[in-house]
Amino acid sequence: MSNNVFVKRLYFSSSQIRMENVSLLWHSSNDVEYDISVSGWQSHNETMDERVHDEKIYKAILVWTITIMFTGILGNVLVISAVLLHRNLRKIENVFIVNLAVADMGVSLIVNTFCIVGIVTKAEFFIGKDWLCEAIGVICITCCACSMWSIAAIGVNRYVIICHWARYNSIYNRRTVPFMLLAVWSISFFIDLPNMVGWGDHRFDWKTMVCTADMAIDYSYTIYFSCMGFGVPLCFIIYSYVRIYYHAWKSSARLNRVAKEDGLSNRHTNDMRLARSLLCIVIFFIAMWAPYSLTVIIDRHSVAHRYIYIFTALLAHTNSSINCLLYGATNRNFRQGYMYFFRFILCRDVEFSAMVCTNSLAASQRTINLEDQL
Repeated sequence: MSNNVFVKRLYFSSSQIRMENVSLLWHSSNDVEYDISVSGWQSHNETMDERVHDEKIYKAILVWTITIMFTGILGNVLVISAVLLHRNLRKIENVFIVNLAVADMGVSLIVNTFCIVGIVTKAEFFIGKDWLCEAIGVICITCCACSMWSIAAIGVNRYVIICHWARYNSIYNRRTVPFMLLAVWSISFFIDLPNMVGWGDHRFDWKTMVCTADMAIDYSYTIYFSCMGFGVPLCFIIYSYVRIYYHAWKSSARLNRVAKEDGLSNRHTNDMRLARSLLCIVIFFIAMWAPYSLTVIIDRHSVAHRYIYIFTALLAHTNSSINCLLYGATNRNFRQGYMYFFRFILCRDVEFSAMVCTNSLAASQRTINLEDQL
């Protein structure tokens, strides 16, 4: 036996909400038969000007997403290839940069690609594919978190190599670094794990047009995600880079005194150049991730305009596309590695003699070049 009952269906648009009666078939087994239509994306009261405006916004979002997708894929491939091709870059500390590139590649290649699919199809592609959206959501949260924690790991590594060089080899070596990488990925996975056990959930987010964590289900998870995914890594980053800057400033007088004796005439210049570069990196990190983190925390009831969520989410994903520029393009060894990659792709012989350091050159470069450690 079944009874017809009437419920209200909500249709969400960018500016209005309308309701209409729909009939659902209620079974004695407590199952509900219903169908979902995304045709309610725009309300019947929405003006033609508003629809044209929305279409322009969708096109702008589409162009932005395509741009950061290709930029992220190319840039992170360049970073990984540079480390593989350039012998000067095959150092234990650059493993963290490669790890960052791998995490950013997950965002650029998978998350942004399906974000484009969601924008083009107005989410119709994901209807009936909950498993796919779940998988994309896991990749999105895990890779974004891993990207942020990798930046923190790079900051701590640079702090140790610059401020505590005597203990560097005992802290970072072939035995310890794999466990550090495992820790970074484990922390990132545990940031998303609550979404798999009922604390939160993964779904297609109409506001940002991407499958990700549902920040509206439980506000406590939103706080947890913002703190563990952004706040804690930021604390490590700020502490590491402030200590590096302080070290550069504190050692400037001593370096100037011994410059002529030890041949370190440009050491102070490298210190300050490094400090300025690191400050730039921190500013970019905060500028791109703080808006989204603050939005999901402040907008507890998800009433903010969807354009705010679109902008802040895309800005956060853009960080995965420019990390390769910030951590690679500022280093001349990486620039040389990029050239080796392009020459390799164009079927030209790579000058391996330029890639290999001779023993005499390696001995003369035992003093840390701070610019090349960035």
